[in-house]
Amino acid sequence: MLKFIIFTTLLSSLTFAQIQTKPGSQDHYKNFSELAAKNVEGEDYVIELKNRNSKILVMAFHGGYIESGSTELASAITSESFNFYTFKGLRVGEMDESSFTSSTLHLTSTNFDEPQLMELTSKADFCLGLHGFGGQEADFCVGGGNADERKELVKALTKAYPDYKSCELCCNPFNGTAKKNPVNRCKLQGIQVEMSPRVRKSILRDQTFLKSLSNVFKEYLDTL
Repeated sequence: MLKFIIFTTLLSSLTFAQIQTKPGSQDHYKNFSELAAKNVEGEDYVIELKNRNSKILVMAFHGGYIESGSTELASAITSESFNFYTFKGLRVGEMDESSFTSSTLHLTSTNFDEPQLMELTSKADFCLGLHGFGGQEADFCVGGGNADERKELVKALTKAYPDYKSCELCCNPFNGTAKKNPVNRCKLQGIQVEMSPRVRKSILRDQTFLKSLSNVFKEYLDTL
């Protein structure tokens, strides 16, 4: 009887953990209009974009305190070459220290339908989305709907950072392959990169690392 109770408790805990890690399971809003209705732009969040008439769009719509480090890398990559978009959460809110993320203004990718981003994706040939996650599967989990480009980016990251684990479609269910994901709304399906806390903390603390990593992405995007 005791073994049965222990087993049941463990099973319930595992099931709860799985539910909690599903995309959107911690979201407070079902779409962007609902988020915008309950938060103040400029106080709770800010949107920044630069349209340089490029066919490539680099986005970090879980920026600021949501998935820290993603905005900073996207900005460094775009420089003066590519189109840029970020949605930044300005409140720390419900911070999870182990994953280095905040769920307060998180809106899962397939529900992130902010109009300005939708406009940019509709005109882009290729999209790159940068995110943060707290899993142990990899330092760079390369997803998105473009299978050929996933493989190429994994090669580039592995060569540049052999001490970091880079892999393809290795952080399920956060692989970014859904058609409604903004990276796949561009003319060619794009790439989504989930970065570990170790990577994102290095982005924020080490300018040399940030410059090096942004250059790897720039060189990759220049081949498209």
